[in-house]
Amino acid sequence: MLAGAPRIRVRVQPRFDWGRARPQLTQGSHHLRHVGPDQVLRLTTSVPLAYVLREEPCVLTEPASLILGPDESPDLGPDELAAAYERDTLLYWRTWARRLALPLEWQDVVIRAAITLELCVHEDTGAIVAALTTSIPEAPGTQLPGYRGHAPVRRGNQPCEHFQHDVYGNIVLGAMQAFRDRRLLHPAGEAEFRLLETVGEQAWRVHDQPDAGMWELRTRARVHTSSMLTCWAACDRLAKIAARSAPSSRPCWRRASTWGC
Repeated sequence: MLAGAPRIRVRVQPRFDWGRARPQLTQGSHHLRHVGPDQVLRLTTSVPLAYVLREEPCVLTEPASLILGPDESPDLGPDELAAAYERDTLLYWRTWARRLALPLEWQDVVIRAAITLELCVHEDTGAIVAALTTSIPEAPGTQLPGYRGHAPVRRGNQPCEHFQHDVYGNIVLGAMQAFRDRRLLHPAGEAEFRLLETVGEQAWRVHDQPDAGMWELRTRARVHTSSMLTCWAACDRLAKIAARSAPSSRPCWRRASTWGC
């Protein structure tokens, strides 16, 4: 249990445009607004703002709250808002974790890993975040200084420039459950299958063409077995789906899955 009256120093120094732009500060009764070129961050806190602005140490005699986020006016005070956020967050993830099928062993680490993976998913669309890290050097001893002088420090996701043909098979494999899972109230049917066929047609067109592969090679392209295999899987699964959802397409995808179409 933590106790006592420690001295703390609060430093909040957001930067915009990848560290090149310092924000302008505006102040309210319990908040600071960090105004950037195209974004505004608001720090809502119960720590006296004078200490935050001067970055001077202060004695902590009671719990303090700091909430950094969008420039929105809260309906509650800083401490009440932080308590509400904590309560709602715990309730959300405990409710979500109930759906997990877990062994009795290692539950804490399995739940933590599952939550970490779920945080990589965009809730609105189900899309998966491709890269969570930035400003982390790829290797020591190179140019563009970063952490402890290492580099290069990359931002953005360079693989967006690559061809990765395995993605077509991944799309079809991921969508297949929507056609075959009997627990679904509204399973996918022929209309959805016609949309998925366009993915399969592209998989067939590029299955034997060079790409960067799942390893996202930056300097060379070649025909990868893994990419060819997932393209085959797209055709194979479409043949299986067609047997149930679109019988008229069945012969073509069955031939394609044997690379004979």
